[in-house]
Amino acid sequence: MGFQIHVASMDHGIRGEAAARDVQHVREMATRSELPFTAGNANAPAFGKREGIGLEEAARRVRYDFLAGVALRHDAACVAVGHHALDQVETILMHIVRGSGTKGLRGMQMSSPMPYHEELTLVRPLLNVTRDEIEAYCVENRLAYCHDSSNDDRVHMRNFIRHQIVRPLLDRYAHLPKSFERLAAAAGADHDYMESRFKSDVLPLIEQQEGAWRISRSDYQSCHVAMRRRLLREAFRRLQDRDIELSSDATLEIIDWIKGAQAGKVRDLGGDIQLRVSYDSLHIERRDAEQHFGDYRLIASGTEIPLRRSDEIIVGHLRIELLDGKRTTGRSTAVHVPVGAEVHLRTRRKGERFRPKGMAGRSRKIKDWMIDRKIPRQIRDQIPLVSLDGDVIAICVGDTWHLADRPQMTTGSGLFFTLVLE
Repeated sequence: MGFQIHVASMDHGIRGEAAARDVQHVREMATRSELPFTAGNANAPAFGKREGIGLEEAARRVRYDFLAGVALRHDAACVAVGHHALDQVETILMHIVRGSGTKGLRGMQMSSPMPYHEELTLVRPLLNVTRDEIEAYCVENRLAYCHDSSNDDRVHMRNFIRHQIVRPLLDRYAHLPKSFERLAAAAGADHDYMESRFKSDVLPLIEQQEGAWRISRSDYQSCHVAMRRRLLREAFRRLQDRDIELSSDATLEIIDWIKGAQAGKVRDLGGDIQLRVSYDSLHIERRDAEQHFGDYRLIASGTEIPLRRSDEIIVGHLRIELLDGKRTTGRSTAVHVPVGAEVHLRTRRKGERFRPKGMAGRSRKIKDWMIDRKIPRQIRDQIPLVSLDGDVIAICVGDTWHLADRPQMTTGSGLFFTLVLE
């Protein structure tokens, strides 16, 4: 058929001598067929305990790691495994039990990226062939095969579904594999269409940064609920480094939580991923990711720098000067400073108040003033402000200095304090 085969088989460390005999059986078949062979060994129970995952998932992980290693060492174009039609039925039923959406109803694909190793292609050439057909072929061609005794242990979910659900259904409905094949094909077509719509309509709305996705709340609300589900699940899948997914139940619960979530709320999604709500955005991010808050010009919380005549202070994207005359250039603001006044660049203090213009001289708590301007709670203690003799006279938000209402101090002798945004 125009390609070469390299045979690989591994002992998962679960069945003792029986597993070793099975690996030896495969080795002998490969030798008789003059095919190269690689054997592997792992301790799946120990791996699962170390990683905090179940035995089935642990065995799957070590198996694919082994197969990927063999494929990469021998420059293989793909890895072929022996999943058959009843494996497909079992897989789809497992996804249904776990609360899957259309992606789970697709089941396994004839060709797909290899789990945990997406740089490789995994193929399943027997996916539409039943186990009975495979066994009949083996008998007809005098091919010996082994029975894996662990498949009889009904404690595991797949084995329970195989023996307690699939086998009784198959005894009554012989067409069961074909029905599930059609279901998988229909769900796959729907999934592919939704995936294309997600890429064309939703992905452009998302700002992707290192370890984080951000979408505005208005854009999120404009999405159909099917796209909201896909957004949450896709962000979760791409941002975490383990091959786990949000279940459908968890996704719907999160969507419902978002409806009433206020700014500043954070929800753990598992897998070191969290959902954070700000005033105008939703942030899906790794817990250790650097948080981005837009174009605010921030200084370290607790900063307090005295400003004196002819000083030029540069902090981040701020440049501040105390000059003899009122001079403004570019994005700068001049504030009158009486002779002898103490001026500081600093951050807010607990309970501090501010007299914003337009309030007839009345003051507001800076905290409330910042809430009105939807400044994220996490950065309010890093917003630059300027105080004069202890009173706050200017607060920097984005590209604007917001000045206090100080009619009694706009004239007279003194210096002019120039606030410059670089």
